[in-house]
Amino acid sequence: MAKQKQTKNKFLEQYYVNLKSDYSEIDSNRAATYKDAKDKIDSLFNEDMSWKNAYEIARLFVLLYNDNKVDIEIKRLLVDIKVDLGDDIYQFYSQEIQTNDINLDYKRELLAKMIEDCQWGDTKKYTNIELNSNISLKYSIIYIVSFICFSLTFFIFYFLFINSTKDSNFLKSIVFFDKVVIAIVSGILGASFSLLIKSRTTDLKYNELLLFENPFYIISRILIGSCAALLMFFFFYSGLLRGALFPAFQTNILINTSDVSVDVIKSTNIDISQIALLIIWCFLAGFSESLIPNLLMKTEKQVEDQVGKNTQGTPNQ
Repeated sequence: MAKQKQTKNKFLEQYYVNLKSDYSEIDSNRAATYKDAKDKIDSLFNEDMSWKNAYEIARLFVLLYNDNKVDIEIKRLLVDIKVDLGDDIYQFYSQEIQTNDINLDYKRELLAKMIEDCQWGDTKKYTNIELNSNISLKYSIIYIVSFICFSLTFFIFYFLFINSTKDSNFLKSIVFFDKVVIAIVSGILGASFSLLIKSRTTDLKYNELLLFENPFYIISRILIGSCAALLMFFFFYSGLLRGALFPAFQTNILINTSDVSVDVIKSTNIDISQIALLIIWCFLAGFSESLIPNLLMKTEKQVEDQVGKNTQGTPNQ
């Protein structure tokens, strides 16, 4: 943030250099005619440098430019408008300027309006850059925190609890809960990774940036990711999703041997490859905003079809 502010100040300093260069070329006759405008410019130059004052000086210059300078500034600003504001606004000004019966006063009005539009474009551009930077910083912090939580959760459940305790009742209680927590934190990690990628998008509009910076949007996205991962876990655990690409869990818990921790690991099928599959799919569920909704819609359709078949197969009483 400090570096961006320093860069923006350098642009402001250079802009003032350009303004002072233009000030040295103002038409003396028009300066005498529009003495109030010249005095206002002198007053603004004596104040602290700011974009507000700089933009005001640029607008007042329109009254003091000679006719040739007006034409030059119009042509120069047309290039800036085409690059920064788009073809529609560029075409509008181009057509207005090419009108044969345009008078000099109207040219000055057009130039003043072009300056205002360019200044608005610059303000919006710098504001978007600042918002984008804030969003990137927030999302990066969220991702780092999510990654730390994920790592700690995995370490606690699979290296401390299971490998260090012989309490069978305790192991029974966590044998299901640990997978649930792993699924949730994987979904949170996926959601935060999605936010981090979204923060790298550079063509977002101002309203979209305001939305993405809103804390409620961030919280809701994390909650959606965790809920999606939890649903994905239950799809696996219930057996609705089966196959080589999906994790498989043995739900029967049998503790018969003297080595309780090893027996629980075997009986609940806590295999590192299955846990890896669970993490990947729950991460994807949290990352994607369409995976779980699509899965739910397909499941709903299957349920409706099954209910329809059962209804058709039921004899009338």
